[in-house]
Amino acid sequence: MVKASLIQLAVVLSSGAIAAGSTITIAQNLYQPLNPSLYEIWPALLEPEPIWPEVDALHLYEEARRISVRVLSGSGWGTGILLARDGETYVILTNRHVLNGEDIEYEIETPNGQIYPARDRREPALEAHDLALLEFESPDDYPLAQIGESVNLPQGTVTFAAGFPLEQEERVDSSGSDIFNDGFKFTQGEISLQLDRPLEEGYQLGYTNAIEKGMSGGPVLNRAGEVIAINGIHADPLWGDPYVYDDGTRPEEGLQSLIEASSWAIPIETVLQLLPTLARGNREPSSRVEQNLTQPVSPQSSLSSP
Repeated sequence: MVKASLIQLAVVLSSGAIAAGSTITIAQNLYQPLNPSLYEIWPALLEPEPIWPEVDALHLYEEARRISVRVLSGSGWGTGILLARDGETYVILTNRHVLNGEDIEYEIETPNGQIYPARDRREPALEAHDLALLEFESPDDYPLAQIGESVNLPQGTVTFAAGFPLEQEERVDSSGSDIFNDGFKFTQGEISLQLDRPLEEGYQLGYTNAIEKGMSGGPVLNRAGEVIAINGIHADPLWGDPYVYDDGTRPEEGLQSLIEASSWAIPIETVLQLLPTLARGNREPSSRVEQNLTQPVSPQSSLSSP
């Protein structure tokens, strides 16, 4: 049994941060499914009236953590999503840029802290996109991501994004302990743009969640905890010019500023179109997606784990 520990669940709102907020006492391993009765929830210190209830934040945080892995690549890392399984072989979806080039040994750190050697499963269909698949072998049972839809979601739809930022210093409390326990960041935002055609490397979904380096390859979730896209580009990058359409043309000037102010993800539909047999059993019926996706998360939200 893991000792009870204090974590501070900082969820980032569309303006930048889910409040410094809800301090939760967890009396069991964060990596295992959590019983809400074990939580002691206190009001947010800096947000007197949270716009969404802590119980939903906890559930979605749990869901994101269960399906996310750290992808260790050379001296750095990124994030990946547990997407498929064949026997003891697991398939991880991540960004190609997370893999840092050729001749590097990759490892996967799973939600229970185990580290496995991984191999790059090169898929010709993904070559024009910032997408990659890794495989690793394990006899353990890890939950797989449930797949949702992104293409028909309107601007303002609530989104949740997660991953393992490279910079950890600001996530340390006054006692010197990591307030996320393992450096995992979970943020709330909303869809800001849906482009009618993709940018280079497949990016098409803009959202307001605060994404940092290291979170690339992590999941973007809807309110049902389903993966709708893959993190990849944070807002206002300091170098490079990722804002070019895949046909080589550029967005009009008025749209350009909106694009630069958004984080960008590759829709999950792009992955399924390129690799139609991948994660075939992970799609949930569309009836699970709530009718009014732009409404704040409510205490009555009914979410079920995979």
